[in-house]
Amino acid sequence: MLDRNNLVALMKTVAKADPSSPVAYSYNGQNLSYEALNDTLRNEMNELAGTNALYRENKNLIFSMIEETLDEVLPKKVSQSYEQFAEVKQFAQGDKPIFRRPLNTRARRSSAAAELMRESTRCATAQTSMPRRTSPWSACRSRSIPTCRTISP
Repeated sequence: MLDRNNLVALMKTVAKADPSSPVAYSYNGQNLSYEALNDTLRNEMNELAGTNALYRENKNLIFSMIEETLDEVLPKKVSQSYEQFAEVKQFAQGDKPIFRRPLNTRARRSSAAAELMRESTRCATAQTSMPRRTSPWSACRSRSIPTCRTISP
């Protein structure tokens, strides 16, 4: 039976190995196939939890080894899966990432239309809030709005 450190190393080796590749993996200086590594791991785990009594006795040890293996292997596997269709960036705990999206032609047109709408709303507000004696266009010029366009009723 392997000790805890060697068993965790075996678990990490099996978790990182690709079962479909025909390569031999080296473990403790020996070249082994994936099936041989997997069978060895299964036999070692069976020695720890082969019966209900053994499982109850060793369950904390088993789950701590699984947790240690997953902490090292899982983030890399998830990142590889997501990188197929998205850009992946990692940030430290507490950081506030800023995501920038480049504008395409349609977005530029819609942002320009929105600016025209805001501009015309400012001009319309200036027209309704000014007394009748003054020109509505002078109110727009005094507010340093670049241009005022007429609003069709």
